[in-house]
Amino acid sequence: MSNVQYEYVDESSIDENYKCLICNEPFQQPVTTS
Repeated sequence: MSNVQYEYVDESSIDENYKCLICNEPFQQPVTTS
């Protein structure tokens, strides 16, 4: 894990599917599988 903090311009526009369920922060490299 990294201690780098990000500041998003419009974090509310990020889809909930791309946020961690534990910390509610957006994933850095989201991956989808089918």
